[in-house]
Formats: sequence, structure tokens, C-alpha cells
Amino acid sequence: MWTQFPDLTEFPSIYSIEREKIGACKTEFAFVLIAHASKNTLADVRVLGFNPVSCMNNWWPTHRGETRLLTLCWGRVPGGALADLDKVKRKHWGYCGGYQKDPTIEPLLAGSGCGLKIGEIPLTKKSYNRFFTLMRLPVEITPLQERWLKKYHYRFLDKGSIASYWVNGWPVEEWTAEKEYAYFKTTKAEWAMEGVPPEKEPVVFLPPVVVKPMHLQPAVQPEIQAIQYYYDFK
Repeated sequence: MWTQFPDLTEFPSIYSIEREKIGACKTEFAFVLIAHASKNTLADVRVLGFNPVSCMNNWWPTHRGETRLLTLCWGRVPGGALADLDKVKRKHWGYCGGYQKDPTIEPLLAGSGCGLKIGEIPLTKKSYNRFFTLMRLPVEITPLQERWLKKYHYRFLDKGSIASYWVNGWPVEEWTAEKEYAYFKTTKAEWAMEGVPPEKEPVVFLPPVVVKPMHLQPAVQPEIQAIQYYYDFK
């Protein structure tokens, strides 16, 4: 298991939970991502202390044209606290090919696969629309941030002592591939044709825009916030 943040542990698989147990975490929360989860698998993960909270397709570029159901399972650690900072090391999925250079993809990925990001401020459409994301935000977010989250299909998940968590996707009992493709105004066939840049052509990425985290800024800065989110709300 990986201590991704002082309050958050990621298990790489359901088998690792069976070995180490959720109670072994030194954080407030833990999660595991399961691909193509069956009803039996979801029943097993509930017994282990996790609740399947959201489903979404894997929109990683090299899986274009595929329907790969991912299920995020979330758990509150019994008696959980905050991990020592020297135990925290952000783990990213490492098999990204040329996309490792893209600041909107590889640095944000969770550790156990290419289909889930652990998001943080700043909130941008480019980084967090049409990609399964567990969003880690300040305990109290601004009205503008909440507006952005609702616009891009995020819902509140949980709150701890140092962060709140939000997630996109659909509840397990509501998800269908057809519903997701319709929401993103595409089809499986169109998704297959989006393509990936040819390997022989150079891929040029613009440097990321460095924005001071919103929770470190004064609470009232409507002009700055409006500029930051203007294009995403258009």
C-alpha cells in the first residue's frame, strides 16, 4: 500500500487489502481501484471495509475505443489519524509512454493504474474533465470551486481533518457505458477514432501554468477566481 497523502492511503489491489487489512493504514482514509469488478468482487471488498462509491470508464488515451469499467472503493480507516510526513510519498502510475511529459496526465495519476487521477487545485477542465478523478480539496471549499465541481459532474464524497474529497463518475447501480458516452457527447466508435499522436512525430507540451493553491489565498478574491475559471465556465 502507498501513503499518497498524510490522510490518504492507496491499496494497489483487493489482494493487497486481504494481506494488509484496512486497519494497517496510518491515515484517515483509504481506497482501492478495481477494473471490471463483478458483483462477487464488490461483495468481497465491502467485507474488507470498503464501499464502492463510483464507476467510470478508463479514458486513458491508449485505451481509445475500449469500454473498461473502473470502480473506486472508499474506506474510512478505523481509528485512523495522519501519517508522518516522512512516510508520505506520492506514487504515480509509471507506464505512460510519451504522455509522461504532459502535466495534465502523469503527475496526477494514482499509483495502481492509468485510469484514475488524484486531483488537486487548481481545478481545470483540461486536467479533470472526462477522466476518472478522486479530487482532494481543502476541508472548506469556495462557492466558485463548488460551482466548478458540479458543472463537471463531481459530487461530495467525504471530509476529514485536513481535506475534503470529491469524485466524478456514477454510482455503481446507475452506471452504464451508454449513459457515460452520452454524457460526454461521444460514442464508442468516435472514441476509437480520437487517436494518439504517431510515435515518430515529436509531441510538444506547453509548460504548466503555476497557480497558487486557492486554500492558501485570501478567502475573498473574486477577480482572481473569476479569471482562473472563466474559460471553463464558457
